Amino acid sequence: GIMVSNLLMMIAQWERQIVVERTQAAMDYLRTQNRRIGRHAPYGWRIDPDDDKYLIPDMREMEIVQIIREYDAIGLGNKEITNLVNDRGYTNRAGSPFCKSGIWRIRHGKKKEQENNQHQITEGFVQPDRNGT
Repeated sequence: GIMVSNLLMMIAQWERQIVVERTQAAMDYLRTQNRRIGRHAPYGWRIDPDDDKYLIPDMREMEIVQIIREYDAIGLGNKEITNLVNDRGYTNRAGSPFCKSGIWRIRHGKKKEQENNQHQITEGFVQPDRNGT
């Protein structure tokens, strides 16, 4: 009884881990193709008006992301970065000054998408092949 129950629980846990790994791999692949994941585009990207399944870079936001990364690299915290970005006159997508939580999300929450797509920022944007070939 107990051994069978434990065996079934182990198999269920293994299946959950496999689902997580496959989902993460699929999302990573979509990011490399500049495919949209979720409702909102990550900061620094816009939904392609020609095909809402894809993302295109927003150069104004990419500039702000780069500035935030530079401040992050020298060890400044969210409050200091927020003040510096706002003092330079930058605003968020809504046209309002940045808040600490918005800076935190740019620094941490979307770091993986930004790192996956960083080569396109520095080397220029290349539109992905949408025909799958």
